[in-house]
Amino acid sequence: MAGYGIDSIGSSYAYDPYFMYAYNSPSFMANQTPAASPAAQTNTQTEQSNYVTTPYNTESSSNAGLIAGGLLIAGGAATLIYASKRGNGKGIKEGFKNIWKGITGKADDILNKTSKPKEKLIKITMGADGKPVYQLPNKTQTITNADEITNAVEKFQLKRLSGLGKNVQPKIESATFDFQGNTITLNNGKITAMQNKDRKSILEQFTENGHLKNMENGTVEDKKFVNELKEFIEKLQQCDKEILQKHKDYNLSDITYWTQYGPYKAKVHRNQITKAQDTQIQELIIPKQLDKDSDEVLSFVRTQREAGHNIDTIIGKDLLEKRKLPAGCDYSMSFTLPNGNTPIKVIDGKPVGITIDKHYYDVKTDKFKAYLEKHGKEINEMITEQLKNGKIPDGAEIYIF
Repeated sequence: MAGYGIDSIGSSYAYDPYFMYAYNSPSFMANQTPAASPAAQTNTQTEQSNYVTTPYNTESSSNAGLIAGGLLIAGGAATLIYASKRGNGKGIKEGFKNIWKGITGKADDILNKTSKPKEKLIKITMGADGKPVYQLPNKTQTITNADEITNAVEKFQLKRLSGLGKNVQPKIESATFDFQGNTITLNNGKITAMQNKDRKSILEQFTENGHLKNMENGTVEDKKFVNELKEFIEKLQQCDKEILQKHKDYNLSDITYWTQYGPYKAKVHRNQITKAQDTQIQELIIPKQLDKDSDEVLSFVRTQREAGHNIDTIIGKDLLEKRKLPAGCDYSMSFTLPNGNTPIKVIDGKPVGITIDKHYYDVKTDKFKAYLEKHGKEINEMITEQLKNGKIPDGAEIYIF
């Protein structure tokens, strides 16, 4: 079935908000594709994540053009016929209003729609050479070579993984620290050394197989010490802010920790918490990068089909040869819109963020809103140009769920 761009449908409908809400909605498109898979309907439960799949514009029709660059997928004539039927004799426009109401109940609800966490989705990245790269759930590769880690960090923009800051989930695995006059070494979650203030080992007295004893037969002081140390270690491993802020009081050093951002994980080492320049990623776990003919991709597609979830279109000719979005799947697409020194992030046809002087500003910031106010018309035209004829832009990321 041929893909239809906005121009082929007609501007009177393309710039009507209800039309674009319904036409761009993954839920709607999944229901309109003749070969829609059961996955399109069964995998619609919403789980909390940071990835909003459909941040559509709910503003007045004067801004509806920003929506017009939305997902353009095969559907065309069948879509219009279905809309006409849903119009109950009042035309296609009314049909799309009814479709939209049936999907969400009210337009604002779409802003709150979320999908599964990214690490649970199928991800397809369209390369500049036109060849898609696939990432499948639970298919990862581990990198330990220093040069390969450096290359991967640059390629996937993973510098934030080495930090202990916002949007990263850290866990300290190893460290040396002072506690109540004693020096203690934690290695891979186990206590491997304990020295008192006289530099004498007290490891056997308080630990067994790397873990603190329950001290049932110990003194009151020993029990208190062990309980307080256990609580301290648990907080340390979870990167308790108070402990990290008072790291000098504990002489915290030689720290190894794991961080995670989406599906990416890193094992990182620092000599001192504050010495970011000494930070070294020792191990990097990333989603395995697969091509269409890999055993993993072919096996995954077959397994899904046998389970009643037909996703054959993710390796079909429309995607591979025509660069068309995969029909019969519920998905979201994001890409970066080239814009000189201020590239714009676009999700499902709507601008959601902008990078200015290497700093990213999302939809909630004054900087982004001001830029959109000044250049909204031009941005809309660029998005429409990128998505014309329903083709996938270079570098676009498609999440299948």
